[in-house]
Amino acid sequence: MSPEEVIDRSYELISFAAGGEPSWAEFRQLFTEPSTLALRVFPDDPRITVMNLDSYVVHQMRDGLSDEGYSEVPGERTMTIVGDAALVVQHFTIHYRDRPPVPAFDGYSLVRIDGA
Repeated sequence: MSPEEVIDRSYELISFAAGGEPSWAEFRQLFTEPSTLALRVFPDDPRITVMNLDSYVVHQMRDGLSDEGYSEVPGERTMTIVGDAALVVQHFTIHYRDRPPVPAFDGYSLVRIDGA
């Protein structure tokens, strides 16, 4: 899978309708362990949290988000690929059911190891 495909698929899988939740099993398959995420899960989080994929699942679904539904829609992307490494800045918009859209961005460091 190309870096573009990994990123596009991650935004598809993290989005879900009210009453559901993301496709976590498929989301996890995009990344290998040890994967590290360092981010503000939601824009109003007071600080950046460093976590693994399991911790991210817990953080992402807190505060009754499954009742509300959620989506992330990718926008502008910049990418530098050197050999088996990709550095990506992906702008996106967070959409909640009853709140205004929120602009955000993710930074990815992706590395292909043994073809994965």
